[in-house]
Amino acid sequence: MQRIYSLTFLLLLCGTTPLLAQEEPVELWRIGGFAGFGTLDYNADFQALPEVPSCCPGYDDGSGSAFVLGATFELPLESSIVFNSRLLYGHFGGTLEADELELVTRDFDTVRATFRHTLELSQPALLFEELIGYKPVEQLYILGGIRAEFMVGGSYSQKEEIISPDGIRYENDTRERLVLAGEIPLEKQGNVSFLLGARYDLPLNSRKNLVLSPEMLYWHGMSDLVSGRDLTMNGFRIGLAVSWVKKRDDGTSPLGPAGGVSSW
Repeated sequence: MQRIYSLTFLLLLCGTTPLLAQEEPVELWRIGGFAGFGTLDYNADFQALPEVPSCCPGYDDGSGSAFVLGATFELPLESSIVFNSRLLYGHFGGTLEADELELVTRDFDTVRATFRHTLELSQPALLFEELIGYKPVEQLYILGGIRAEFMVGGSYSQKEEIISPDGIRYENDTRERLVLAGEIPLEKQGNVSFLLGARYDLPLNSRKNLVLSPEMLYWHGMSDLVSGRDLTMNGFRIGLAVSWVKKRDDGTSPLGPAGGVSSW
């Protein structure tokens, strides 16, 4: 009877060996590259940039685009929570427009004229993104965090032009005036944005240590881009990361190599 019990125990132990060997290895960290592109919107309430002559009655919105490129590093905090840190180069650029209607004199007649004020901004930046990811289901992560933006020398260009009617000109005998460009005066060097999005991990090999991660992200700026002016931006970004994953294989059977059984 004792021999039967011993044989039964060994058979059960051997039967569990393949299951132990097939457990998913523990992820230690991952590192990779990231690129993203998206749209942005300006929220504004100002008439002109500091120290820049303008006859604009006021800008209130605008739109443009943004792209980022850089490196990403990630650490698991728990089985379903990760910390993701990114160092990125980014560029934000867009246009704000405001139309102004006035009555003017043309050929001794009074007509309604439309004047368009245009301000274009271009802002390269160094970005630090810190994100927490929560995994509700396998491979899907909900992302939330904060981004610090350090502007590295933005520029602007502006003009005022006559849109209609034909046949009228400014005092300089052209249909454009206040055509100016240069560095953005009093540009804030440091800004903060909140981030919210999601990503999905797609393993590229059987060992799952090379991962492709597409993501969607919304960001909302909390800081004015120019001192003394109400000007913030927010946007939507589609991104893609390619990461190499470092794992520790904690699923190896204590009886020997995976799938094998010691002789007895």
